[in-house]
Amino acid sequence: MTTSLDDVKTSSHAAHIINVGPATVNRVFYIVDNKEPLLCSTDLPEAVIHLLMLHCIFWLEYLAKCKCSYKFLQERVLRHDAADSAN
Repeated sequence: MTTSLDDVKTSSHAAHIINVGPATVNRVFYIVDNKEPLLCSTDLPEAVIHLLMLHCIFWLEYLAKCKCSYKFLQERVLRHDAADSAN
């Protein structure tokens, strides 16, 4: 289990959500890019929305292996048509 952001090992520089600490109590979700925390949330749905908005606002490209999942969430959560997006 990850106890701090120093323990995080990523193979990508893409922004993603990391749960630090116990999985069931006092959950803290960080949106991280290159091991640097960008945003913090205690609510997973809020963290997902922030991650999607981060990609939309800064025109970041979705990670290739997660592209379909991100587009689905973009359409269903943000109600923004993925066909209109360059991602």
